[in-house]
Amino acid sequence: MSLQKKGVVLIDGVHKADNTIDGIKKLIKEFDFTPVKLVWLGGTEKIKSPESFNDEFVKEFGVGVIMEGDPANGISDPVAGLRKALSERDIDLVIQLSGSPQVNRQIMNKYASIAVSYGAKYIAGGTVFGEKTGTVNAAKPSMGLYATDKRVGKTAFGIYVSKLMSGLGSYDTPWEAIVMTHSRGGPPEPPLVNIHNKHSEKSPEEITLEEIYNSRFRPEYLESLLKFKLHGASDVYEDGLILSQYMDNYEEKTGRSAPGISVIGCRRAGAGYFHEFVVSNVDLGIKLSEKCPGNYILHEGSGGEHPPTRVDATITLVQSDVSLSLLEDFPGLDGTECVILAHCQSETASPEQIELVEEALKKRNPFLTVVRTYFEPEVMGEYEEMKRELAGKSVMYLGTAPKKVKDKILSSLEKNYGCNVIASSFELSRDDLMRRDIDNAMGLTEKPEIFLIEIKARGVEGAKYIREKYGVPCKYLNNIPVEVDRHGKRVEGNKNLDRVILQALNRGVERFNKREGAKFPLMNF
Repeated sequence: MSLQKKGVVLIDGVHKADNTIDGIKKLIKEFDFTPVKLVWLGGTEKIKSPESFNDEFVKEFGVGVIMEGDPANGISDPVAGLRKALSERDIDLVIQLSGSPQVNRQIMNKYASIAVSYGAKYIAGGTVFGEKTGTVNAAKPSMGLYATDKRVGKTAFGIYVSKLMSGLGSYDTPWEAIVMTHSRGGPPEPPLVNIHNKHSEKSPEEITLEEIYNSRFRPEYLESLLKFKLHGASDVYEDGLILSQYMDNYEEKTGRSAPGISVIGCRRAGAGYFHEFVVSNVDLGIKLSEKCPGNYILHEGSGGEHPPTRVDATITLVQSDVSLSLLEDFPGLDGTECVILAHCQSETASPEQIELVEEALKKRNPFLTVVRTYFEPEVMGEYEEMKRELAGKSVMYLGTAPKKVKDKILSSLEKNYGCNVIASSFELSRDDLMRRDIDNAMGLTEKPEIFLIEIKARGVEGAKYIREKYGVPCKYLNNIPVEVDRHGKRVEGNKNLDRVILQALNRGVERFNKREGAKFPLMNF
């Protein structure tokens, strides 16, 4: 099997065909690639007919020219042509052999962004556009779950996708997730948390860090991590805890063993031109994935950035109140499988704003699938048991959501669990303000009987503070996505959301299998 790079060359009709052919030959020697596709950017000055133009390149390279638009009338659609050439995500290089008037600097940036979205480098003269990528390639299919910013819901969706793909939800699937988080607060050596193992019998006081990493996760372990000088609310531990609870629920409900899910916690710093991490330990994480029983890697992005590694497909999260100008050139949107719109609720964005966001996304890619969602809080544990435990209790909520969705979050807790939310705080990112709000709540005439805390920011430190100072029990919260239609009404069972995610996962496996000659399983719908 040839290891030579595959290339796409962008050509036009204002250069004489023999000049372009000679130029391609020189580029082949310079960059050591095989031209597998050619894309016409426009121009008809040196073209007798589209058919004769195409024939010259077929004769020379055995490759025809992709001519999207209406070439007979001189109308080109180079974006559609470039997307068609890159659709299989098997291209290494896109080389521009064209100039003005077909390409200027603004257009060049656009083409480069599309090429990089599909995993290729873009070369224009002496300029190379490309993401930094690591030296280690995954031996298993991988999906990137990326976002346009912080607080869009990557961790919540990372857990949701992991649960869905591993068969813990409403669908039987052939996959078991290896969840790879990428946070700013993780340890230098990525921890591998083997939650596919059974629960340890050790108490939180006795358990070692190695034993925590090699057993299913418990809520008490989050505080135990603090004594090892680790950030207890780091994404790897949040994912480990919530997925462990789902695995427990699955086993209790079905009587079958839960799937072999693992969680790996990478860390990163900085961001490049295409929003890839500047430095990270993702290569170490990918090596660890080879030791896991799972057969599908899910990369959770961090903020608006993503790991510098090849993935087979991506799902992109976009907030409903995003700046429309950001979407004009945000990297990755051209090649993503689908976009999930988060926070689609009147408290965050008007229906008109959400429509404008969808229009902007479709302008980038007319074939893009967009699904609308918002989040509801979920108390960790078996639902009926939590409902009985919280019914009639006075509680305090601590989270990181914007205060404008306060009423929606608190009313959802009261409705779903029958509790009475008497106090709340949205200051988990500030230790001093979080403690102030806790102290104020405990100074009320009617004091909280239970604290409900999101596993974010300083949530674990908050739980420790409450336990040590007041001795009041705490429950951790997860955020679960709720699909809504264009009128803001719930879609029963998240059926469209789930289908879109599973289809994206299937496409990732298909690409990996084709590229690597592998036979990883696909889901049958």
